[in-house]
Amino acid sequence: MDGSASSFARATARYSAAQHLFETSTGGEARVLVALSGGPDSCALLLALTEAAENGLPLPRPVAVAHFHHGLRGTDADEDAAFSERLAERLGTPCRTGRGTVPKGTGRSPNDAARRARHEFLIESALRYGATHLATAHTADDQAETVLGRVLRGVSIDGLAGIPPRRRLASGLLLVRPLLDQRRAEVEAYCAARGITPRRDPSNEQDRYTRARLRKHLPGLAAAFNPQLVEALNRLSAHAAADRDYLSDQAGSLWERSVEIPTRGVARLSVVQLRGEHPALRRRVLLRAIREVAETVGAEEAAAVTVWVDALEALLLAVGEEGRPVTLPGNLRAERIGEILAVTAPSDEPPVVAPPLEPVPLPIPGTIALPWADLQLSVCRIAHGDAPAPRVPRARVIDIAVSEGTPLAVRPAREGERMAPFGMKGRTRLLRDLLAEAAVPAARRAWYPVVTRADTGAILWLIGVAQGESTRVADGSPYLLRLSAPFVARTDLLPATQKGTQREHGE
Repeated sequence: MDGSASSFARATARYSAAQHLFETSTGGEARVLVALSGGPDSCALLLALTEAAENGLPLPRPVAVAHFHHGLRGTDADEDAAFSERLAERLGTPCRTGRGTVPKGTGRSPNDAARRARHEFLIESALRYGATHLATAHTADDQAETVLGRVLRGVSIDGLAGIPPRRRLASGLLLVRPLLDQRRAEVEAYCAARGITPRRDPSNEQDRYTRARLRKHLPGLAAAFNPQLVEALNRLSAHAAADRDYLSDQAGSLWERSVEIPTRGVARLSVVQLRGEHPALRRRVLLRAIREVAETVGAEEAAAVTVWVDALEALLLAVGEEGRPVTLPGNLRAERIGEILAVTAPSDEPPVVAPPLEPVPLPIPGTIALPWADLQLSVCRIAHGDAPAPRVPRARVIDIAVSEGTPLAVRPAREGERMAPFGMKGRTRLLRDLLAEAAVPAARRAWYPVVTRADTGAILWLIGVAQGESTRVADGSPYLLRLSAPFVARTDLLPATQKGTQREHGE
């Protein structure tokens, strides 16, 4: 390492290497976009990455920074944006500034809604610049405040694990925190040494916010009980993360046997499969189900609040609770339907774009995005010797037998439609009944996607819910196709006009 680099930049490089923050799946060079608020932490992150790259340390120089103006702090927010643009220009780094209004009537606090809007903007900006990594500036003090706050609320091991150094996002980006082992005092000293006077957010000093109260009183707690309290809480976080990872691995096979995800925002859990399992593994599966369902209501909150899991476990183990829906924190809904425990998220959100009025032809082979269903649908040709798709209920990958040249299409389900599912010997069922049994929320049934024959309109696949009997693969089937419909991050599907206005500097 180059000795001319500051100790702060060298420490950032060492931690990043130890945590493999900037490795890529292809082995190529990392391209990182920095989230820049204008505060001390994000300024220090941008400065450290730039300094490290200029001095030959193994850290990537940022390809761009992104700053989100959410309109909550008036002229202070305007000055934050202007400061961020000036700092980026001084360092020769392109800056993208986004402006968006925080939606009302979502049931979320303004700060929570602003965080979500900022997160979507940052991901969209990173993808725009071809970044492989999105870097945020959480510090060891942030980690300590997070863990202590969760202890005070009562949490699972996942909550104690705190803020991860790296996390793969649904968009494929790696979210990384290169300053997670640096203290806030070190950040402040580094900014001062570089001649930077960062912006300050007065809300960080207001006692009405839990995080602000913890930040204000943590030094006093440390002085009274343990001068190394921040370091101790960070050690607790690291140990909890290791235990979490092991339990998650152990619970993986139980998840595969006991849970179905027929559509976004819905999980169906087998009461029979889960009832007799060890509570540690059972609760791990319940927690994962909450995360899968809670995408639009806060997956990180779900990971930290044990009351969600407690309520689900009580309903799963109770006798005689069929048909009694329970509302969980975060407005999740849980209901026993026979030997199935269905967990659903709020479903009053419209599709991200309007569903098509006419069937959309499917390319064979090929892939198309279905933004109105949060899906990506792929079709490919397979042979009889290929490994078959898993034959599990409500699969999101299926093999079908059709005549060569059969045209396929996808469209929303229609009221009153019927299909003949596997195992019904030609008898038909109403789509609305199949969707209800799969616990698909009523608001989504009107635009739930189906794959059809484009020439006859016959329904071949109610995606993730039921496959048509006419598509059954037999030994003599001459032409086989594999259809897959994984969920796609809603952020990747949003038209640019729905993300607020942006402006770029230095491009």
